[in-house]
Amino acid sequence: MDHFSLFDIPADLHIDASALKKKYYKLSREYHPDHATDLPFEEQQRFTDVAMQINQAYAILGNEKTRAAYLLELAGSPIGESGNILPQHFLMEMMDINEAIMDAKMEGNSEALQAALEPVETFKLALEQQFNRLKEQIRLATITEDQIQGLKEYLLKQRYLSRIEELLTLT
Repeated sequence: MDHFSLFDIPADLHIDASALKKKYYKLSREYHPDHATDLPFEEQQRFTDVAMQINQAYAILGNEKTRAAYLLELAGSPIGESGNILPQHFLMEMMDINEAIMDAKMEGNSEALQAALEPVETFKLALEQQFNRLKEQIRLATITEDQIQGLKEYLLKQRYLSRIEELLTLT
């Protein structure tokens, strides 16, 4: 059973977070291992397994980025597959940003490091706008190849930008 089915919600990128949370609490109470203490061992183990599945599913569906990656997995196109190629212009811009960060670090120039963060913030804003458009469009039942590629590109760019931000915070 997939995570969306477990919570009885549509397999969409945009979900009702409140409904997810309510269903999570309901299922957590229903399958809490403490309710199985008087049952045979096999049944206790089943309660534990279901409780772990509920927690894992909630963690994945409760976060937009992990939910997006999970949808790609359900669509048969997981993010870890080969062929995940980012546009050349994006990679070139990221290389320029990385170089600016390295130069600023070597020089000990905090103003230059701060300036390197500005284009990262601009990219992040553009990515969030792209993601918000995708959120309104993507439904697993009708997902298109273009939507799959758009979602993959978003997730890959997001990872790239997160790594650059980590470099900036390590100084």
